[in-house]
Amino acid sequence: MAEEQRQRRQVAHKASINQILSSNYVKEEGWEPNYLSINDNKVSRVNVLGVIVLKQDDSNMVIDD
Repeated sequence: MAEEQRQRRQVAHKASINQILSSNYVKEEGWEPNYLSINDNKVSRVNVLGVIVLKQDDSNMVIDD
């Protein structure tokens, strides 16, 4: 019986919104995950933490991180 290859979920990194917007997006081929290059790290998942300072409507808000 062939062994199944299990993909593990990528670790989520803490990043500021400015880091996300100013980083380079790298698109990989096949099943390899695309990633952002942040501080020489390959980041595929991020956690964004902040405070909503202005809610304009249900889909638009201003976040202070």
